Amino acid sequence: MNSLMRMCTALFLLLAVVGCNEHDDAMNPAAADDAAMHKKPSTPTPSGPVITSVTLVPNPSLNPSSRTEIGEEIIIEGQDFGPRYKYATNYVTICGVQAGVYALWSKTKIQVTIPSGSLTPTGAVTVTVNGVVSNEVVFTIQPSTPVTIGNQTWAGANLDVTTYRNNDPIPQITDTATWASATYGAWCWYNFDPDMGARFGKLYNWHAVNDSRGLAPAGQHIPSDAEWTELAVTLGASSSEASQAIGYFGIDEGGKLKEVGYSTWSGPNEGATNSSGFTALPGGFIGYTGNIWGFMFYGDHVYGLCTVYWTQTEAVADPTQAWYRWLHKDEAHILRNFAKKGCGFSVRTIYDN
Repeated sequence: MNSLMRMCTALFLLLAVVGCNEHDDAMNPAAADDAAMHKKPSTPTPSGPVITSVTLVPNPSLNPSSRTEIGEEIIIEGQDFGPRYKYATNYVTICGVQAGVYALWSKTKIQVTIPSGSLTPTGAVTVTVNGVVSNEVVFTIQPSTPVTIGNQTWAGANLDVTTYRNNDPIPQITDTATWASATYGAWCWYNFDPDMGARFGKLYNWHAVNDSRGLAPAGQHIPSDAEWTELAVTLGASSSEASQAIGYFGIDEGGKLKEVGYSTWSGPNEGATNSSGFTALPGGFIGYTGNIWGFMFYGDHVYGLCTVYWTQTEAVADPTQAWYRWLHKDEAHILRNFAKKGCGFSVRTIYDN
């Protein structure tokens, strides 16, 4: 009898143990605690930045037509933009170019300057935060309109024509040897690269500038040395210095002409404010022997060192040369000098009175 009772007791205990193992962990606090200790915490998926609107900042003095041009500011509103701009992780891209000048960056609003350097004027605005890219908002950079500075009205962008005023074609040159030997009007792209042309326009030799068929469109002309001097004086330079200097002159007149930031100008882009609305972009140059200089290339990024503008005025002391103006990344001043007519420089036209 005792043996039978001991066997029943052992069987009951065995069934009790098996029953406990078959119960859910909720009925076994010790097992539930152990599972919780070994369970990996879930990682929430970041939603990333979201753009809800893109609007132009009004600028009635320099942009009365409210156009989305290079140098103007836009406001991007949305959410999850992060606390601040960071060059490598938190930034705005406009039509393929990473913007670099921000007046405001908060978690819900960004105020940014439209940069130059886009290969195509139509693209998208995006916000990148810690490697996560927002939704795209279709955006178009509109052609720059004329800008009035003092008593002068200048074209809003560098000349970019392939024909003279009478529709005769201007020869394009695509190699250094031909450029060096040309004694006729011609143009090329920087590095003979059409992508550079799309970003920064064409370079013309002075033979094209001086061609009787007219390089500038109707109603415009290539500015003279005196007209470039007037521009510098309007921006604050002394008349005697601006008209007689050979080399850098003034204080900050060049900075008032240059596009702000480092989207296409290399740093430090000294003194750049673009307060005049001229929006001078880097252009580089090709020398009369075919040497090319003025940009640095880092992967997909292009950074300009200088821009050079022809005048229509021949150098009296040397008829093989003509006057130009030069702006540089390291200078807030303007440089006045003359160069061989075979050089390829940018051209900015001025409107007839």
